[in-house]
Amino acid sequence: MAHSRHSGKFAIRVEGDPRTYFCAADQKVIAALEECGQIGIRVGCREGGCGVCRVRVVSGEYETGKMSRAHVSEEQESQGFALSCRLFPRSNLHLEAAGIRTGSGDRET
Repeated sequence: MAHSRHSGKFAIRVEGDPRTYFCAADQKVIAALEECGQIGIRVGCREGGCGVCRVRVVSGEYETGKMSRAHVSEEQESQGFALSCRLFPRSNLHLEAAGIRTGSGDRET
């Protein structure tokens, strides 16, 4: 059986993007998306504090690291919102961008 270069990685789909990206369980989702040139989810501080990379997990299992409650409240987190710089896949994920729009300060919903 041939081994895929994506063995041990989870498939990541972003709403509105026909491509599939791959992310290891120990890799931050935003880092995997950056490596592949995905542009639908914006990149900010990469440290969980700015909210630019906020997403809603439409489906899939995941864990998160510490995130700014100013950008993801406990209630929002329970609804699937997370910062992709603090998001680690535990299964294939389907994501929707929900971050702050750069330059405008308006939040996407």
